[in-house]
Amino acid sequence: MPKVSVLVPVYNTSNFLVQCLESLKKQTLEDIEFICINDGSTDNSLEILTNCAKNDNRFRVISKNNSGYGHTMNVGLQNACGEYIGIVESDDFIEPDMYQKLYETAKSYDADIIKSNYWEYSEGKDKLIEPLGNGPYRKVFTPRIEEKSLFLKGQSIWSSIYRREMIEKNKIRFLETPGASYQDTSFYFITMACSDRVVLLENAFLHYRQDNPNSSVKSSGKIYCVCDEFKKIWDFIEEKSELKECLKYVLPEFQWNVYLWNMSRLEDDYKYSFLERLYDEFNEINEKNLLKKECWNNPRAFDKIKKVENGKEKFLYGYYIDEQMERIYKNALISEIRRFKEVCVFGAGHVAKSIIISLGEYQVYPKKIVVSRPEENPANYMDYTVVGIEDISESEKDECLFLVAVKEVSQYHVIRKLQKRGVKNIIAVSKEMRISLMN
Repeated sequence: MPKVSVLVPVYNTSNFLVQCLESLKKQTLEDIEFICINDGSTDNSLEILTNCAKNDNRFRVISKNNSGYGHTMNVGLQNACGEYIGIVESDDFIEPDMYQKLYETAKSYDADIIKSNYWEYSEGKDKLIEPLGNGPYRKVFTPRIEEKSLFLKGQSIWSSIYRREMIEKNKIRFLETPGASYQDTSFYFITMACSDRVVLLENAFLHYRQDNPNSSVKSSGKIYCVCDEFKKIWDFIEEKSELKECLKYVLPEFQWNVYLWNMSRLEDDYKYSFLERLYDEFNEINEKNLLKKECWNNPRAFDKIKKVENGKEKFLYGYYIDEQMERIYKNALISEIRRFKEVCVFGAGHVAKSIIISLGEYQVYPKKIVVSRPEENPANYMDYTVVGIEDISESEKDECLFLVAVKEVSQYHVIRKLQKRGVKNIIAVSKEMRISLMN
């Protein structure tokens, strides 16, 4: 039985695969196996793997039709026979002593999981990432009972090793949703929840590549994949009463953090749809009385999510304004507006009038005025042409900044209308913004 079985999922990473495999070959740990699972690559990744395995019997290559990351990882788990399991993504690479250090530490502490920090690698440069913060390093703990805050730390499942017996005993597997992303989320949380003995190392061994243009984290089309991961987590702890009692008040904050992280990676077109899903799920969590402020590490985040009690429209509107205002003031309000060659104002009432006058003080003049019902408005407003939403051109949707200058209770609906028409750049005009411009 090998000391460590390292799973290497591979899909069209030929540009980086050689560097990855070379780093595996240099591992100083003896009795190690590398299980490379080719997920139907259409480049020459399989050829690279086959040539590597011919010259090194520590490598095993399994090739199958494309079925996604989750199924690929489960094939690897089914074929692993090591005492511990490691994971290396095929566009990353590792230090020569990674698995020797992790394994020796695991044995000395009789640990179920050893977790370490890592490096972010881009264009030949490394940046140390310390998701584990200040530890506690080199101390055995049980996450579901003590140090519960560590569930909020970076997932980074590939900077760890896992006792295979623990994985098999708890029947832990990856979610196999075809074409999905973020399928390490449930694996991370469930392995931490099921482990009795976890140890953290301050060391960093793995170089996590950031300059792969095909990385799944840069895909904005997989909006709700992370929601499936949390359904699996909730279902898992629901079946295990001990885990549920320990973690039912901890899981919501982890879910909130991951959802915000996911939303930050989505393009603006998709953020509102995801935010609506976020509201629905956290409203249900709140109705089950699972939001307890004393169990959250971030009280401000708790106060924000607790606003689901105000109803869907107020929650979405409030969240949007908060996020927009933070970004706008950080970069300076007028500088943000001036980034765009053209500005359109939505609205033809007193809010629109005040914002148009204020913008004029900065030599910023709207291209046109947009309204929902142009037939109910004059053809001109303050000497600007008035048009309907349907008259917005394709170039304006992409390049023009739209200032939503209507009463705040109506702004959310207007924003949704504009987004459905394909408008990319929208800022809601708040009372605070008007005061800022007038001052």
